[in-house]
This record gives sequence, C-alpha cells and structure tokens, in this order.
Amino acid sequence: MELAPGHLFGLHRVADPQGPQGLFWRNESFDSGQTWTTPEPTAIRSGACPRPRKLRDGRLLLTDGRRKRGNTSSAKSRSPRPALAHP
Repeated sequence: MELAPGHLFGLHRVADPQGPQGLFWRNESFDSGQTWTTPEPTAIRSGACPRPRKLRDGRLLLTDGRRKRGNTSSAKSRSPRPALAHP
C-alpha cells in the first residue's frame, strides 16, 4: 500500500518458527520498493483475508476475517505512522 509518494507499507501473514506466531508482520520502503526495512511483528493477531485501507486523515484501518457473523476483527493506527494496534 502506498502511504505517500515512494513510501510503501507492507503487511504480511508469516509462519516464522523463530518468531511470534499468529501475528501480522510489517515493513516499509521509502524508495518505491527498491529496498525494504526488516520485517517486524505487530501486536495484531493474524486473520484471514486482511484488508488494509488508508483513511482520509492518513491513519490506516485493517479489517480481517471471513464474512461470517462474529468472525471479523479490526485494528487502526493512532497516527499517520502505520503502527497498527487494536483500538
């Protein structure tokens, strides 16, 4: 997802036997994807079908889950910096 010209945000579901399991991981690029920061875990539990969206005020909203009653979650950033956390 492009946050600003040349600033990309990546969100990943990863199975890393050396790191926290069941969490989304994130990284960023500041040069249009030529190089990326080292992926790091977020505090957000990984779910099915992640859908990140950039809100008008610059914050990010992440929803995930299957379209079944009671099986959807969301997280949003508290500032334009994409440090997603549960509300």
